[in-house]
Amino acid sequence: MNQYVPRYLQEAEGVILNSCQGLNTPTCAAKHLQRHLGHLKLTEILPSEIDDYVRLRRKETIKHCKVPNYRKLPAPKSINNELILLSAIVQFAVDRDIIEAHTFRTSRRPLSSYFLKVDKRPGTYLTPDDKRALMLAAVGQPYAQVVMQVLWWTGLRRGELSQLRWEHIDLNARNIQVFADKTSDTRTIPVPDALYPLLVRLKSERATRIAWVPRKEHQKTYLFCHTNGRPIAEPGKFLKNMAIRAGLLKKVTTHTCRHTFITELRNSGLNPWEVMTLTGHKNVTTLENYGANVPIGIREKVNGVFGRTSLDPGLTRPVENESKVIKIEGFQIKKMVPEVGLEPT
Repeated sequence: MNQYVPRYLQEAEGVILNSCQGLNTPTCAAKHLQRHLGHLKLTEILPSEIDDYVRLRRKETIKHCKVPNYRKLPAPKSINNELILLSAIVQFAVDRDIIEAHTFRTSRRPLSSYFLKVDKRPGTYLTPDDKRALMLAAVGQPYAQVVMQVLWWTGLRRGELSQLRWEHIDLNARNIQVFADKTSDTRTIPVPDALYPLLVRLKSERATRIAWVPRKEHQKTYLFCHTNGRPIAEPGKFLKNMAIRAGLLKKVTTHTCRHTFITELRNSGLNPWEVMTLTGHKNVTTLENYGANVPIGIREKVNGVFGRTSLDPGLTRPVENESKVIKIEGFQIKKMVPEVGLEPT
């Protein structure tokens, strides 16, 4: 299998192992697959081999990338990603007539039957107070303030913001055309009125860490670029330190800003289709992981259905006769002022 992993990554994913492109999900998953299953032929990767692989990976501790002398168990989602990559490699060989059929994904054993259960946690998002704290922490740093506002008002992914070109921004129509590498499609998002003046200034000036400077000709390709005109690969790299300066305990990344954007869209009352049009999602269930969905107006509608007061006025206002006791199925309810107590008889 070892010979097909680099070929698949290069032809299908556009990634070369051991290159300067850095670590990403496909390359990390491929290294684990090669370590455990690389000695097997593709035709030898059967359901029993997959079961053994999952069992070994669940018990295998890995070195933490940032904390020295600390090892942790792999996340279930990481193992599932490895199985998805392995299935894609096998299917890649089937499509090119290298093998006749998929070896471990059958009608009786679909790919999902190998997956581990993943506990979905709501993504972190920023409140209005969090935003104000971050903006105050970034006073005197134009680049940080601009990037945060663009992320909050567009919901762009890190790679989408990094590769955003001026030719894709139509200030007259107030639209931004986004090319998403993750989903291999395009979408158009409107420029909010609050963001429009900022983009107009960015058209002629470039926000640096300490000041605004005029753009030179070779710096007019990308929205955010280095002095040499090349795009900034991680435009939100400063967010972690900025959150510390702002006194926020939650993790703040470019994806946190995207979670904030989607959460605010959902809470504003937009239907899922409208939200997906702006965010580029393909599955509506993915939106369930973004924040708490309490759209504006729902609380008033619920109050209109059930009313605002209790059916028993004795539960919400004092009772005049304090000595009255009612016995109900082994409990006595003592009516007191100002609240009601339950005591077993």
